[in-house]
Amino acid sequence: IPYFAKAKDFTTTLYQLYREQGYVESSISGRHFRVIDEEDLTEAKLFNYYIQMTETELNGQFLERLLPTVDPHKAIPILYIYDAVVFDCKKEYIDRLVSKIVEATSAKFPISVKFGDNYKEITQYNYEATTTMHIH
Repeated sequence: IPYFAKAKDFTTTLYQLYREQGYVESSISGRHFRVIDEEDLTEAKLFNYYIQMTETELNGQFLERLLPTVDPHKAIPILYIYDAVVFDCKKEYIDRLVSKIVEATSAKFPISVKFGDNYKEITQYNYEATTTMHIH
Protein backbone atom coordinates (compact mmCIF):
# COMPACT_ATOMS: atom_id res chain seq x y z
CA ILE A 1 0.00 0.00 0.00
CA PRO A 2 1.69 3.22 -1.17
CA TYR A 3 0.69 5.30 1.88
CA PHE A 4 2.24 2.85 4.34
CA ALA A 5 5.34 2.48 2.19
CA LYS A 6 5.82 6.26 2.22
CA ALA A 7 5.26 6.38 5.99
CA LYS A 8 7.86 3.62 6.48
CA ASP A 9 10.34 5.41 4.19
CA PHE A 10 9.85 8.67 6.11
CA THR A 11 10.27 6.89 9.45
CA THR A 12 13.50 5.25 8.31
CA THR A 13 14.86 8.49 6.82
CA LEU A 14 13.98 10.42 9.99
CA TYR A 15 15.78 7.85 12.14
CA GLN A 16 18.88 7.83 9.91
CA LEU A 17 18.96 11.62 9.98
CA TYR A 18 18.70 11.60 13.76
CA ARG A 19 21.58 9.13 14.03
CA GLU A 20 23.74 11.26 11.72
CA GLN A 21 22.96 14.68 13.24
CA GLY A 22 21.97 13.81 16.81
CA TYR A 23 18.66 15.64 16.36
CA VAL A 24 15.73 16.11 14.02
CA GLU A 25 14.54 19.54 13.01
CA SER A 26 10.93 20.65 13.24
CA SER A 27 9.51 21.49 9.83
CA ILE A 28 7.35 24.14 11.54
CA SER A 29 9.61 26.01 13.96
CA GLY A 30 13.05 24.82 12.89
CA ARG A 31 13.65 23.77 16.50
CA HIS A 32 16.05 20.89 17.08
CA PHE A 33 14.54 17.89 18.85
CA ARG A 34 16.84 15.59 20.83
CA VAL A 35 15.98 12.46 22.80
CA ILE A 36 17.40 12.41 26.33
CA ASP A 37 17.45 8.63 26.75
CA GLU A 38 18.52 7.23 23.39
CA GLU A 39 19.13 3.71 24.68
CA ASP A 40 15.64 2.47 23.77
CA LEU A 41 15.12 4.74 20.78
CA THR A 42 13.58 2.99 17.79
CA GLU A 43 12.41 4.26 14.43
CA ALA A 44 8.79 4.00 15.58
CA LYS A 45 9.43 5.90 18.84
CA LEU A 46 11.24 8.69 17.05
CA PHE A 47 8.43 8.92 14.50
CA ASN A 48 5.87 9.18 17.32
CA TYR A 49 7.93 11.90 19.04
CA TYR A 50 8.14 13.76 15.74
CA ILE A 51 4.36 13.57 15.23
CA GLN A 52 3.74 14.78 18.80
CA MET A 53 6.19 17.66 18.35
CA THR A 54 4.50 18.67 15.11
CA GLU A 55 1.02 18.49 16.61
CA THR A 56 2.07 20.54 19.63
CA GLU A 57 3.62 23.24 17.44
CA LEU A 58 0.53 23.35 15.20
CA ASN A 59 -1.64 23.72 18.29
CA GLY A 60 0.61 26.54 19.51
CA GLN A 61 0.13 28.35 16.21
CA PHE A 62 -3.62 27.79 16.45
CA LEU A 63 -3.72 29.32 19.95
CA GLU A 64 -1.63 32.28 18.78
CA ARG A 65 -4.30 32.98 16.13
CA LEU A 66 -7.25 32.27 18.40
CA LEU A 67 -6.48 33.90 21.73
CA PRO A 68 -6.27 37.53 20.55
CA THR A 69 -9.83 37.18 19.20
CA VAL A 70 -11.36 35.72 22.38
CA ASP A 71 -12.86 37.85 25.15
CA PRO A 72 -10.81 36.82 28.23
CA HIS A 73 -13.73 37.73 30.49
CA LYS A 74 -15.96 35.18 28.76
CA ALA A 75 -13.60 32.35 27.78
CA ILE A 76 -10.13 31.36 28.84
CA PRO A 77 -8.06 28.27 28.06
CA ILE A 78 -7.44 26.37 31.28
CA LEU A 79 -5.96 23.07 30.15
CA TYR A 80 -4.09 21.67 27.17
CA ILE A 81 -4.23 17.87 26.85
CA TYR A 82 -2.21 16.37 23.99
CA ASP A 83 -4.74 17.10 21.25
CA ALA A 84 -7.34 19.17 23.09
CA VAL A 85 -7.72 22.60 24.61
CA VAL A 86 -10.19 22.98 27.47
CA PHE A 87 -11.79 26.41 27.88
CA ASP A 88 -13.64 27.79 30.86
CA CYS A 89 -16.40 29.57 28.96
CA LYS A 90 -19.58 31.40 29.88
CA LYS A 91 -22.60 29.57 28.42
CA GLU A 92 -23.80 32.59 26.47
CA TYR A 93 -20.38 32.83 24.76
CA ILE A 94 -20.14 29.21 23.53
CA ASP A 95 -21.50 29.88 20.01
CA ARG A 96 -19.13 32.84 19.59
CA LEU A 97 -16.14 30.85 20.86
CA VAL A 98 -16.89 27.96 18.51
CA SER A 99 -17.15 30.42 15.63
CA LYS A 100 -13.76 31.89 16.55
CA ILE A 101 -12.24 28.40 16.82
CA VAL A 102 -13.47 27.59 13.31
CA GLU A 103 -12.00 30.85 11.99
CA ALA A 104 -8.62 30.19 13.66
CA THR A 105 -8.34 26.54 12.70
CA SER A 106 -6.67 25.50 9.51
CA ALA A 107 -9.17 23.93 7.11
CA LYS A 108 -6.87 20.89 6.97
CA PHE A 109 -7.99 19.58 10.34
CA PRO A 110 -11.43 18.57 11.52
CA ILE A 111 -12.29 19.61 15.05
CA SER A 112 -14.70 18.31 17.63
CA VAL A 113 -16.34 20.52 20.24
CA LYS A 114 -17.74 19.23 23.52
CA PHE A 115 -19.15 21.10 26.50
CA GLY A 116 -20.38 20.54 30.02
CA ASP A 117 -20.33 21.79 33.57
CA ASN A 118 -17.36 19.57 34.41
CA TYR A 119 -14.79 17.53 32.51
CA LYS A 120 -16.37 14.19 33.44
CA GLU A 121 -19.81 15.09 32.08
CA ILE A 122 -19.01 16.72 28.74
CA THR A 123 -21.22 16.07 25.74
CA GLN A 124 -20.95 16.69 22.02
CA TYR A 125 -21.70 20.24 20.83
CA ASN A 126 -23.59 20.35 17.53
CA TYR A 127 -22.55 23.17 15.26
CA GLU A 128 -23.12 23.80 11.58
CA ALA A 129 -19.82 24.84 10.07
CA THR A 130 -19.90 27.36 7.24
CA THR A 131 -16.39 26.40 6.14
CA THR A 132 -14.83 23.10 5.13
CA MET A 133 -14.38 22.26 8.81
CA HIS A 134 -16.04 19.33 10.52
CA ILE A 135 -17.62 20.34 13.79
CA HIS A 136 -19.27 17.41 15.49
